[in-house]
Amino acid sequence: METEFKVLGPLEVRHRGEPVAVPAGGARVLLSALLLHHNRVVPADDLVDLLWENGPPNLARARSSLHMAVLRLRRSLGPADVVGTASGGYVAEIDPDALDLHRFRELIAAGRFGEALDLWRGEPLSDVRSDTLHRDHVAPLAEERLAALERRVDADLAAGRDADLLAELRALTGRHPLRERFWAQLVHALHGSDRRAEALAAYAEVRELLAEELGADPGPSLREAHRVVIADGEPDVVVPHQIPAHPAHFVGRDDELDRLTALLDRSAGAAVISAVRGTGGIGKTALALRWAERVADRFPDGRLYVNLRGFDPANAPLDVGEALRGFLEALGVKAERVPTRPADQAALYRSKLAGRKVLVVLDNARDADQVLPLLPGGTSCFVLVTSRNQLGELVRVGAVPLTLDVMPDVEARRLVERVVGVSRTGQEPAAVRRLVELCGGLPLALATVSARAALNPGFRLASLADELADEWGRMAGLDAGDEQGVRAVLSWSYRALSARAARMFRLLDVHPGPVISVPSAASLAAVPTAEAAAALAELARLHLLTEVAPGRFAFHDLLRAYAATEADADPPEERDAARARVLGFYLHSAFNAVKRIHPQRDTSPVRLEPLPPGAVAHEPADDPAAWRWIDLEYPVLLSTSTRAAETGHGLLSWHLCWTLGTVFDRRGQWHDWLAMLGEAERYAVREGDGRALATIKHHSSVALQMTGDPEAARAALEQGLVLFEGLGDRRGLGDAHRGMAFLCENAGDPRAALEHGQRALEHYKAVGFPFGVAGTMSAISLYHSHLGDYPKALEMGHRALEQQRALGHTYGEANVLDNIGWAHHRAGDHGEAVGYFRESADLFRKSGSVVLEAQVLVHLAEAEEALGDVGEARRALARVMGLAGSLQESFVADVEARLSRLDDTAPGGRPGSRAVAAT
Repeated sequence: METEFKVLGPLEVRHRGEPVAVPAGGARVLLSALLLHHNRVVPADDLVDLLWENGPPNLARARSSLHMAVLRLRRSLGPADVVGTASGGYVAEIDPDALDLHRFRELIAAGRFGEALDLWRGEPLSDVRSDTLHRDHVAPLAEERLAALERRVDADLAAGRDADLLAELRALTGRHPLRERFWAQLVHALHGSDRRAEALAAYAEVRELLAEELGADPGPSLREAHRVVIADGEPDVVVPHQIPAHPAHFVGRDDELDRLTALLDRSAGAAVISAVRGTGGIGKTALALRWAERVADRFPDGRLYVNLRGFDPANAPLDVGEALRGFLEALGVKAERVPTRPADQAALYRSKLAGRKVLVVLDNARDADQVLPLLPGGTSCFVLVTSRNQLGELVRVGAVPLTLDVMPDVEARRLVERVVGVSRTGQEPAAVRRLVELCGGLPLALATVSARAALNPGFRLASLADELADEWGRMAGLDAGDEQGVRAVLSWSYRALSARAARMFRLLDVHPGPVISVPSAASLAAVPTAEAAAALAELARLHLLTEVAPGRFAFHDLLRAYAATEADADPPEERDAARARVLGFYLHSAFNAVKRIHPQRDTSPVRLEPLPPGAVAHEPADDPAAWRWIDLEYPVLLSTSTRAAETGHGLLSWHLCWTLGTVFDRRGQWHDWLAMLGEAERYAVREGDGRALATIKHHSSVALQMTGDPEAARAALEQGLVLFEGLGDRRGLGDAHRGMAFLCENAGDPRAALEHGQRALEHYKAVGFPFGVAGTMSAISLYHSHLGDYPKALEMGHRALEQQRALGHTYGEANVLDNIGWAHHRAGDHGEAVGYFRESADLFRKSGSVVLEAQVLVHLAEAEEALGDVGEARRALARVMGLAGSLQESFVADVEARLSRLDDTAPGGRPGSRAVAAT
């Protein structure tokens, strides 16, 4: 392993065996926090709280300072750098085995307690100065170490090493006098060493100590130890141990395991029900069994388990009476003494558990009615329920729900490696990644595929991946041939559906995904919205879908593949009609949203195909509602384009690409735009649609220019010009010449930009296109500024502003305000420029144009600085940094540099251009 990280002691980083120096101060705090949460995003606000423990002096500046601190940390780590940037924060992206804390936990999970404790080199992160870090994040590690020490002592006691433990346990009870577990172990060790009197004396000592210090009696573990000592020859109390072994290849799920333990810790003896939920094959039972094994020593009075068979395809759900009788027999009640009536059985069951510390695992419950009679009546037991249903009735009476999701990629790959073998997976890492992707992170699917690979060592992993890649054959490839196969597991939930929900589930195969909303489901199935909502809710209850937000449901590819197998029996024309409806829903809904924020879209010669019968498009009420819908559905819209292109709906794919051009441009999603334009171009070439191809070339030039490829942008636009000329399309020629003006301006040739702008204006006036006229006049104003003709720039700018306001075009108005402000700024009238820049930035923000808002804020900062108001300049740049997640890295880097050298920098050049080709 090239790089190792150690936190169980002083912070230590080694790369290829050599120490890596991490500078003192914030860098060590940052690295420590990221390592303690390795492979999980730590929000930027949390890191700010760690770096400034009493709060940052300037909250707006803190994020920028944090980013600079991260850059310094990365430089200090050099080749050992593992710090990654993620949405909203930062993450240490490491191989978990490279971190001693992870190895410690893995060894504990494997029962190798001595090896785990040997990894500790002292107090964790003892050389990192941060009270907050140590209080909130390091202190719990001490508890983990003590818990591991307790388990190691238990293992030694079980191995008969009682006498060898006495000195250590006396020292531990001295250092931790209120930790009952060590006292209980000391009592056991003394008793096992034939020192019964000393064992009773130790119990009396701790009982007195607890009464004096806490006003409490000894807890269950101490009472059990005392009972063993005094009982000697008395009959043993029946302690059930019914929990099956967890799967041998269980990996990961650390967060969920910790959350369950935290629930147990907070219960303070009260009955707490944690409903562990998730779809079939997600690993609910495996998680429950793994956790039960982890906390077994917390339940000295036994562990009960029953499979309630709530969704068993071959057997009816387990009768509650049968479950109660099994529990009573496990608790030592003779069969002939078990009452006949279920109510009496439940009463006896609760009586047997009263005052005892017992873990009860109720696996695969169908509904709350199957669970409620099996809940203990006392306050000392912990009940763990797994089900595909949400069991809302249990939550209402105090259950704590824990939803289980698919496995993260890192854990999924570890599962495959554990089953197949590291040497084999190491030879085909790409195939392993592909298998993980195809299995959708579903543990049962991963285990099934991995087992097949392990049983057939001659199979190449790539060949298995190829087999799974065929969606229609995927379920056959994953089927293990018995009821535990993926097909059988998923069928359990499917067979419990109503006819309405089952039809909706089968149609999921033609939905573009990854999230389905109630309105899109209504169009998909051609049913009223209320009926669609009811069907989706039923699917969510059985975890064939997951409600990720009100009215929005997620599903992964494996469930889609299973839905396809069930849909094979449906008439093909029904599936085709459903596909056309849902694709039409997204296209027309997107058009309605874009038309709301960009009225120019409704003036284009491009005309959409009508909605298919049974589909109804979404109509946003205003601009904010339109942006909310676009933001929510953005991933689905990208998938819609791809699915349309793949299923013979190329025209729809092109129309969706054209519709979303405004969104891509305003949000700076250039690479997404290029990908969709590529799909559209393939359609246009295949169908010989010259008008579409010309427009695609024009749009491609904008995206290519913004992604830093001006040569390709010019080539695309020149092809578009030729095509528009051949079609005699003056509107298109206006767009193309405006695009050429944009290219020339960014190439530093404002005179050529002005010439193209004037030609564009002629074409737009000829066809009576007011949006094009106003937008081009705004661009021409900017070109005059670049040429130093500020009076002409202001004249043209104010004419354009009048037209934009007459058209009610907020985006165009914001653009021309920026250009007017720039003319004033370059002419030396900085105070006037500030007003225009502020108004422009506000309008861009209202129109959802993040990229342009950021650019105008930079212009505002320059004008404020020129006026000598450094504080206002910094505030403007701080607002830009708040938008950094949506901006290009080079732009953000420029803003960071401006912030860091603001006091010494004179007003500089104008980053970014707004003479953008009309889309």
